[in-house]
Amino acid sequence: MSRQLHPLLAEVLERGYIELEGRRYELHSNIPVEECELLYRQVEAVGATEALEIGMAYGVASLALADALNSASKTPKLISIDPNQHGDWDGVAIRQLERAGFSQFCELIEESSHFALPRLVESGCRVDLALIDGWHTFDHCLVDFFFVDLLLRPGGVVVLDDTWMPGVRAVAEFALRNRAYDLVDSVPLRLSRRASLLRTVRARSRLLPPVAAVALRKQRDDDRPWHHFQSFDA
Repeated sequence: MSRQLHPLLAEVLERGYIELEGRRYELHSNIPVEECELLYRQVEAVGATEALEIGMAYGVASLALADALNSASKTPKLISIDPNQHGDWDGVAIRQLERAGFSQFCELIEESSHFALPRLVESGCRVDLALIDGWHTFDHCLVDFFFVDLLLRPGGVVVLDDTWMPGVRAVAEFALRNRAYDLVDSVPLRLSRRASLLRTVRARSRLLPPVAAVALRKQRDDDRPWHHFQSFDA
């Protein structure tokens, strides 16, 4: 790491909970510190100005992205897509961004990604980095990746969280086999937490070793012929 985590982010990860307005929120469904560090590394490596995240939860990744963008660019922009931010998550991520002083360059789109992403593409939006951490079934994740690819500038990076899960892992392998993406960074899997799924992953001969998250760099916009397909499940 070339720089430290934002103090608020470091505090949240160390405590394992967030206190807001007299209420305590136990941290869960968040990325660990190693993936926060990956986001910092990739924002810096790309020199990102605009970034997109799918899924906010309690805002751990949001804080990492916003802080990294704020350091990398004079005109940072973070777009977050989360249909349940003010429902299931009680607006905690938004309030955390406000507490950190980042709300002026952060935008929340509070609807499902399969509705929000096509509109962003139609608007001409382009980003330098995207984090996909939404619904983890293969079809939903693949739809997210398809539209993120249209938004991502060549040379940009897409980060897929939870690649220990078969559906997300398959999307990463589809991208590596069928699209112009290279693996540039990853976070090792904490083996004890995912033992049964890890056995499933190891049983299949696939492109990726067991990892918790990957960063894939886009080499160029899609230029495949209309009939192209490369198997990615063996």
